[in-house]
Amino acid sequence: MGGNDPGDIECGFANFCADELENECLCVGCNDQPGCQESDDCVCPDCQNEQVCNQQCNNSGVCDPYYEGCSCADCANHPLCN
Repeated sequence: MGGNDPGDIECGFANFCADELENECLCVGCNDQPGCQESDDCVCPDCQNEQVCNQQCNNSGVCDPYYEGCSCADCANHPLCN
């Protein structure tokens, strides 16, 4: 996955996130498996409609791409959500 410029959103990351994905505002990234998996961030296309991803909004002003989905205000402007 590449080419996702997080633009003006502030991103936060859990301690298990991959350092090389942080510039794209991703934690573990998006896998090629069908459906939302534990190895997908909540902002990934397969997870955008998952209830678990859209109920963990903390409205802190910081997007946590692993736990917060596109319906969360913090991640609504994430490149994968547009």
